[in-house]
Amino acid sequence: MRPFLVEYHRAAATVAADVFAGRVLTQLTSSPQLSPDGNWWWDSTAWRQVSPDKRWWWDGAQWRTFPAKEGSKPAPQSNSDGLLRRVRLRYTGTCILCGAELKKGTFAMYHQPTVTVRCVECATESVNRKPRPLDEGIAGASANREYQRRRAIREERVRRSLGNTLGGLALAIGGDAPSTNAWKRGSIGEAKVAEALRGVEGVRVLSDRRVPHTRGNIDQIVIAPAGVFVIDAKLYRGLISIKDRGGWFQRDERLYVGGRDRSHLADNMTRQVEAVQRVLVSTGARFVAVPVQPVLCFVDAEWSLRASRSYRGVRLAGLRSIKELVTQFRLLNSEDVETLSHILATAFPTR
Repeated sequence: MRPFLVEYHRAAATVAADVFAGRVLTQLTSSPQLSPDGNWWWDSTAWRQVSPDKRWWWDGAQWRTFPAKEGSKPAPQSNSDGLLRRVRLRYTGTCILCGAELKKGTFAMYHQPTVTVRCVECATESVNRKPRPLDEGIAGASANREYQRRRAIREERVRRSLGNTLGGLALAIGGDAPSTNAWKRGSIGEAKVAEALRGVEGVRVLSDRRVPHTRGNIDQIVIAPAGVFVIDAKLYRGLISIKDRGGWFQRDERLYVGGRDRSHLADNMTRQVEAVQRVLVSTGARFVAVPVQPVLCFVDAEWSLRASRSYRGVRLAGLRSIKELVTQFRLLNSEDVETLSHILATAFPTR
């Protein structure tokens, strides 16, 4: 009889635990409230995602503010509003939100992390307001200018040293230096990627963008139904493969293109992605959850059968697969794509 009593008490304890858990669950989900970790909001029907700044919740279609009920709205973890400072502009600027021109000497709100300005209070859009022009930039323009500059300097040096006749012959035989030719290939690669994406419906391509207050640039920022994509175009030839160079107890995967280690390309995209993400967060809750995906687009390279299409969080793509990548989901509608395009074009001007 003893084993039977043990099983009986165990079953009774299980039932009691289930009943207690049911009561607790009913209490937790009976009214709108936050989860204990503050990352989810119960709206009486389902658990909803909370924005990273803890000030908004997603209802499945749009971001909403928390109810005014005391204790229901969490305190923000970071004082994002404190990053905006009211200043008198020393230079003419453009509001990142509405695109209005902010003249020198006027007051505006300055956002230091993204080096952008915005109106103190944006004017309401009128019905007859003309749409803002979008500066999409010219793909590969800055790389081509750098190629032409280096080529002119080398040509002048050779002709000054050897004379016009011999110098011209030496230049024709020797051609461009490898370091100079790399800029030309980079310009061609960027142009090919932009041309491939230009025909995709519902996609905006911002080419050759400058990251303010840095020496870096972004080849392409693509705003598409599937989100925002930061693309680094590479005109490389050879087979793409990922090889593990680690030992017995540690993996060390490396990205190879044409037999050369190109792993650093993925690491270099981190700052570009972070710059775009900071701009999206600074605009408010509407676009805070829009994914920003880094992409390495290899124009002329070949793909091995076993090659992965992702490396260290960076998507690997070609001219064909990049079209499928930017349209595989529909997270943004046409209005969102246009709005984001103008915001990012203002935050990252052409070079």
